[in-house]
Amino acid sequence: MPVINLPNIITDDMLIDYTIFNVVNTSYVNDTKPTKEFEASEELVNFILRTENYTPYSYLDIDGVMKIGYNLNINTDSNGLTEVEAHNIFIDQLKIAERKLKQLLPIETLSQSQYDTLLSVYYKTGDFKKIGTEQRKFDVYDYVKNKQWNYYATALTNCGNNRSTRQLEARILMLGDYGNEKKRDFIKAASLKALERDYPLKMKSDKQKLQAERVYFVETSRFLPGMDQARMRLVKQLG
Repeated sequence: MPVINLPNIITDDMLIDYTIFNVVNTSYVNDTKPTKEFEASEELVNFILRTENYTPYSYLDIDGVMKIGYNLNINTDSNGLTEVEAHNIFIDQLKIAERKLKQLLPIETLSQSQYDTLLSVYYKTGDFKKIGTEQRKFDVYDYVKNKQWNYYATALTNCGNNRSTRQLEARILMLGDYGNEKKRDFIKAASLKALERDYPLKMKSDKQKLQAERVYFVETSRFLPGMDQARMRLVKQLG
């Protein structure tokens, strides 16, 4: 089947008119300060947490990479990650990404929404200079360098790579709109509910089952349905 390559340049007639939308957080969009002074906002941290999804046991993602917790590719061989454990590792990884991004950015001042968007894209994809798929990849480095944020947002919206998340990032950039917050307790409860539903059929290996069993026990002081006595003793020992 032939590969269709779509246009990878944002032209003026493609630009999305964000002035027709309401700005949610004016200060985040308009107020600028030196790039080196920024940290990820609480709103961005929550945005990434709820778009990465929390899974307490290891699993293969769509690209065949083993992941765990908040879409992490480390600690996959652990005894599973509680939400607190996963969150702490995620924060460490996000701070590493922040330090790297600040070294790469070609501009000395930004707004919070601009910084958050670039950090989200960089954290999630490993690159803020190019976005998209092999069929349609936009070179957006000059948009950042020249502060052509409408071009960057339009590229995010049209790039096709994890499109729903890229579109949300465009709204963060232009409108300071981070979407609806989800408390971590809600995220954890939803994940534990999913464990009850999916155990043991979705866990392909004994290691995955043990990770799920251990985390469920630590978080709830209960055992997953169907576990035998020997398995319960093992999980108790793991703690």
